[in-house]
Amino acid sequence: MPRKYIISTYLLLASIILSYFLAPLFVPAQGLGPANQSPQSPPAPKPITQSEWPEKRSGYLTLYNSNSVDKRLKAIDYINTQLFERLVVSDMKYASEVMEFILQVITVDKDERVIKAARDSLAKFLADQSCIAWVVKNHRKIAAKDAAKLGLIGALSDTARTSLGDNALSIAIDLTGEEQSLQVRLSAITLVSRGPSTKSIEIMLSLARDNDAAVCRAALSVLAGFKPVEKASALIKMLGDEKRADIRDEIGRALEAISGQKFGADAKAWQKWWDDNPLNRIVRQEDVDAAISRGVDYLVSRYVANSYDEELVLYTLVKSRVKIPDATLKALLDRVLAKKLDHTYRVALQALALSDLDGQKYQDRIVQCAEFLIANQSTAGNWHYGKEIGRYVNTPSSKPAGPTDGASTRAVRRVTIKMPPRRSETDYDNSCTQYALLGLRACADAYIEIPQQVWVDAEKHLLRTQDKDGGWNYVMGSGYGSMTAGGLGALAICKFYLNKDIKDDKNVKRAMDWLAANFTVRENPKYSSWHYYYLYALERAGIFANTELFGNNEWYPIGANYLLNEQKPNGSWGTMPSQDTCFAILFLRRATKPLKVVITPGGPAQNQPGSGEGK
Repeated sequence: MPRKYIISTYLLLASIILSYFLAPLFVPAQGLGPANQSPQSPPAPKPITQSEWPEKRSGYLTLYNSNSVDKRLKAIDYINTQLFERLVVSDMKYASEVMEFILQVITVDKDERVIKAARDSLAKFLADQSCIAWVVKNHRKIAAKDAAKLGLIGALSDTARTSLGDNALSIAIDLTGEEQSLQVRLSAITLVSRGPSTKSIEIMLSLARDNDAAVCRAALSVLAGFKPVEKASALIKMLGDEKRADIRDEIGRALEAISGQKFGADAKAWQKWWDDNPLNRIVRQEDVDAAISRGVDYLVSRYVANSYDEELVLYTLVKSRVKIPDATLKALLDRVLAKKLDHTYRVALQALALSDLDGQKYQDRIVQCAEFLIANQSTAGNWHYGKEIGRYVNTPSSKPAGPTDGASTRAVRRVTIKMPPRRSETDYDNSCTQYALLGLRACADAYIEIPQQVWVDAEKHLLRTQDKDGGWNYVMGSGYGSMTAGGLGALAICKFYLNKDIKDDKNVKRAMDWLAANFTVRENPKYSSWHYYYLYALERAGIFANTELFGNNEWYPIGANYLLNEQKPNGSWGTMPSQDTCFAILFLRRATKPLKVVITPGGPAQNQPGSGEGK
């Protein structure tokens, strides 16, 4: 055979062998079938019916009721793999029966492997909202013995690796009051340490006075981790009253962790520190006015002549009540009025500033702001950054409108907006959405009637994106401070213009509870930046919800004292001086007008913002 044929034969055999061994590497990950075929979604689990439940229950009981550890483990595995998905979509009585069985296993079984498997299985159930809600109501009944309580605490700990949800925290707090078992109480206190909130702080303060020294030390350790500076006064009083030397030392260590000071167990030194603490001083109006004046001087010297944040600076100067030179304010105002309307934040802030300056004089421009904001609302009710609209249908010209001569002295003129086409794409963020609604509220304050559909759709969006914990995120997900405070204010605006109750609305209450549970002025709760943006949102939330308290926290004096202490020598605040200084001034001035019904000239009572400032 010629040499070239021999080589070809060897190459053919080699390719056959390689294809045999390498073929499995190229099998589609979905399994057998065409490579371009999409995997089928598994069918949704079906609820367990009443007729088949006895058989399912018998399945795990038969396996467990044996002397074999392996079979008892298989009983737990049977629950996890064969029943779990169907149980959580079934009548709650079936899931509750299984959870009671698992707690009994944790209580009576002697094998650590079985107990561990049972605890893991219980944690799986507790991750489901329906199941844990049932446990909140029934845990005392189903976990009567200490071993079951400890098992429940362990399962909750496994479910919440880093922090506790409200339901888990409720159970943990309840178990801290257990009178018989020190071990249960200490374990529950450790679990509470993952859930800082107004309620958990109050419980820990109560337990810090407990007769059992171990409970006191554990509670004080948790408080040291929470660092609730606003509760330092209560700890100082406790230190002065406490007779046990070891507990006095522990209180001193907690105060040191909270404050950063080093006074040990010296109650008098701590009291002097607290009396001198800026957070504890009474907010004096003259101090607030002086701080605002220094902040305005900083803005005028640095940002009036040229700033990306011109609309925010303009609105802040208008609301500051500080006398600004006419030429300075006019130059800034003229630049703002000459701009095209092309960005949600800037248009909303412009509407706020013009409405407050003179809603009638600048009404034509405010009408354009309103039309821009409505046109940039998606049909799903939300907003994104926005873009310039080609033609205005509510004003004679598409050019930027200037002030109307003599308008501020004439009778109040009302304008009814014709609904422009809205954008169909639904990209959004809740920051743009809340500012758009602030801008539209300012337009309404200038006697511009916004179509009801705008408020209807915006409310639907806000309710759709509110998280189960009561908060809001930038888009979807667990809430954090600035988005929750802003979301609360935005929802209140919508409900006001839809003539709906705000005070007793359940979704408003959920948001207020979130802000109460996570209250602080020292940071943006559950977020690492945009601190001063959060403080201005907190001010709006307080005004729109008509409350001076979030939980037991007086948001204005606490926030004002913080800002008075944080102002820099040059008059600015924060790390983004133009924005942060504006937000600080708006908070200190309580710039937001409350939502209230007023009698307007020549007409009946209207749902319009009042003309007066907040207090």
